[in-house]
Amino acid sequence: MSDPSHESMILQEDLTLLAPPPEASGSGVEFWVGGIVLVMALLAGGLGWYLWRRHSSAPVTAPTGPEPGAVALRELEACETLVREAGPREAIAVLAGTLRRFIAARFGLDAPTLTTEEFWSAQTTRAAVPARHLEFCRRFLTMANQACYAGQQPEVGEFFQVLDQAKVFVQAETAINREAHS
Repeated sequence: MSDPSHESMILQEDLTLLAPPPEASGSGVEFWVGGIVLVMALLAGGLGWYLWRRHSSAPVTAPTGPEPGAVALRELEACETLVREAGPREAIAVLAGTLRRFIAARFGLDAPTLTTEEFWSAQTTRAAVPARHLEFCRRFLTMANQACYAGQQPEVGEFFQVLDQAKVFVQAETAINREAHS
C-alpha cells in the first residue's frame, strides 16, 4: 500500500510544478503595456513613412513672384517721372524694356531678346499677342526703334499717348489672364 504522507508529498510537488515562477507572477499589466507601446510605435512609424512619401512625391512648384502686370504697371508709372526728368527718348527705352518683359511673361514670346523683325516674325508664326493689341504694338515698336536707333526725339505728347495705351494694354491683358486662371 501506499503511504498517505508520500501521496500528499507527490501531490504537493505536482502543484508546485504547475505554479508559475515567482518572477512571472502578476496580473499581466506589463505584457499589455508593452504591447500597446509596440503598436503605437508601429503606427507612428507608418504615419511618418506615409507623410514622407506623400511629401516627396508632391510636385515641385516654382516660386511665385509678383504678377507681371503689377510689375509692368509700376515701371510704366516710373516712366512718367522719367520723361519729365530725362526726356522722352530715354523714357521710351525704359518703356520698350517694360513692355517686352511683360509680353514675354504674359504670352511666352521671348520679346526682350528679339529684334523688332524677329518679334513680328515670331508673332506671325505663333500669334502670341492678341490681334486687338497688334496696332498698338506696331505703333509702339516703330516709335521705340526711331528713338533708340534712328536718334529721333518723340514728342512728349505722343509719348504720353503711347504710355497711356501701354497701361491699357497691360491692364486689359492682366485682367484677361486673371479671369482665365480663376
